Amino acid sequence: MSNSVEIIENIDGLYSLQKEWDELYSHCYNKENVFLSFEWIKLWTEISTQKIFILVVRNQIGKAIVIAPLAIRIKKKMGMNYKILSFLASGPTDYHGFIASEINDELSNLILVAIKERSNDWDIIELKEFSQNDIIGDYLLKSDVFNFIKTINGPCPKIVIADNEQFKDKVAKKIEQDVTYQIRRLKKGGVLEFKTITKLSDLDRFMTDFFETHQLRWNKTKTPSKFNDKEGQLTFRKLAERMFKNGTSSYHYLTYNNEVIAINLGFRSENTYFYYLVFERKLLIINKSIRYSKINV
Repeated sequence: MSNSVEIIENIDGLYSLQKEWDELYSHCYNKENVFLSFEWIKLWTEISTQKIFILVVRNQIGKAIVIAPLAIRIKKKMGMNYKILSFLASGPTDYHGFIASEINDELSNLILVAIKERSNDWDIIELKEFSQNDIIGDYLLKSDVFNFIKTINGPCPKIVIADNEQFKDKVAKKIEQDVTYQIRRLKKGGVLEFKTITKLSDLDRFMTDFFETHQLRWNKTKTPSKFNDKEGQLTFRKLAERMFKNGTSSYHYLTYNNEVIAINLGFRSENTYFYYLVFERKLLIINKSIRYSKINV
């Protein structure tokens, strides 16, 4: 008896997977990716209009060994509707992939054959934004079922801290000195405060500030903010609340004369901390005004 593929296409089927999903996620090669946790995916499906298309590879005894969290979404282009097969949480979610303790050519091709057999349900396959250490992309590129086009994205910056280290041990002395200097300068021109969200009642205002700051920072660049649409904002509000309640969140912000100028929104998974750190452009203006006033004096 060989491995088999099960396709789940409704929310009840997803719920029935939770125990197996959690077990597989706890042993998967990319378990530090919080965006692949059952909690993250489940909440996304509760508010999304995408059609669930989750593939589960089971071994000879029926145990789930690979889960591919996919969905079919409709995209309108040039007056036509296209059905896009993509990762289920595509959109504001940053990193995607498969949940598996191991992957190989046989398993990846088994998934792709199952997808091909359902080709009447989709027009385009679009699997984007794999996490940096996700090896499934390499296997997909070697597939003899589909010809995938590879595009290169810059790696996500990260800092690895050993058990006996602190963050400041990883920061160059010159940077640490510069930060201290900038803090002193800002405080000379006004009130600089670092704040942490400790109450659920403060989270709604924090998220509004986060979306506004993120949009101001990115909408005039080549990569506009992922939080321009209401669906993406609603998802992240609910996710942020859920993560706050289960103790895996870390939300901070910096104010200057009571105006938010920087925000940190983060989630912890295993030993990894994922975060958005957004600076408002006003911070640059504030720095310049202090520099000029100092010169004039």
